[in-house]
Parts: sequence; C-alpha cells; structure tokens
Amino acid sequence: LEATMTTGPSKNANVEEKKTSTTTDSTISPTTSSMYLCAIVVAVIAFGKQNIDIPSLTGPPATSKPHNTFSEFYTFYSSEHQNPTCRLLHVIGTGVITIILVNSQTVEPSLLPSLGITLMTGYIACKALIGVEHGFFEFGIALTSLLCVTKLFGGRISVALLIPLIGYSFAWVGHFFFEKNTPATFIYPMYSLIGDYTMFARILMVDSI
Repeated sequence: LEATMTTGPSKNANVEEKKTSTTTDSTISPTTSSMYLCAIVVAVIAFGKQNIDIPSLTGPPATSKPHNTFSEFYTFYSSEHQNPTCRLLHVIGTGVITIILVNSQTVEPSLLPSLGITLMTGYIACKALIGVEHGFFEFGIALTSLLCVTKLFGGRISVALLIPLIGYSFAWVGHFFFEKNTPATFIYPMYSLIGDYTMFARILMVDSI
C-alpha cells in the first residue's frame, strides 16, 4: 500500500510534465521564427519586383478611397496628423510596439512571422476590397489572419492581441481627443499602419511628417 501511495503522485507528476513538454514543443523556436521571417521578406521583395497588380473583387474604387498608392495616401495621412499631442501619442504607441517586437524572438518567437503574414494578407485585402466604402472587412481579415497564424505557430493569442490594442489605444486617443477627427484606419487599415511607421521614422529622424 505504501508503494502504491508513493507512485500515485509520481504518475501525476509525469502527466503534468508531458503536458508541459507538449505545450512547449508546439511553439516555434527563435531559429525557426527567423527562417520564416526571412522567407516572408524574400517573398515580399519578389512580389514587389514583379509589380503584380492585385485585381479588385469589389469593383472600382469607392468614393471614400481615392488614393490608389501609399505615396498618394501618405499626403492625406500627414494632413490628418497636425496636432503635436496626437503625433506624440502615435510615436509612443508605435515605440512600445517596436520594443515588444524587438524582444519578441526570445519571449514570443511566433509574433514576428505572424505579423509578417498578416501584413501580406492585409495588403492583398486592401487591394481586393478597394470598392468597399469602409475598411472594417479589411481590418477583420487582417486580425483573423494574425490570430490564426499565431495559433498555428504555437504562439499566445493574448500576446498577439496586445499589438493592435496598444497601437490603436494611443492613436485613437490622439485622434478623438486632440486631433478631433476620424482615424484613417476606419477606411485604410493597412495603409494607416504603414503610415504610422513612416511618420514614426520621420519624427525620429527629425524630418517633416
């Protein structure tokens, strides 16, 4: 009886160890994450050099989406970020996200490749849904892609959700309370994300937005 009682907890401990091992093994390693990220970057560069035109699945551009390229959009984006406090809040939000991403390879290796695939998916959705007046479908597709790919790579959904939560929290406070306009994200989610980092880089380089 004593032997049985002694081995009981041991079996439970072994089960717990197996569960932990299975959970750990399902998460991609930093090396695998870096390989996926490099493959994504190469695919994006190759895609860009081919000048592939993504056809619209929703007809001609909507009246609310007159900007066909990012360079055209960024002129509009800049005009929507004139308030210094609004710009500062964007810089803080984007800066916090950047710090998270820089450290993600050791903390959450799935994050960078998941975001890379999400950006590609979102860009395709941006072009395919150009005929839709709003950007909610585009945003929904991008967010679904982020969560699904994160799950596929064994990452934590809660960590992946921190990225849009932090970014939009700072940005939208800036727009609604200081700039007092509607965020461009509601119309151009992907272009706005690229615009955030473009403005972030230009401000850090003490350049005009």
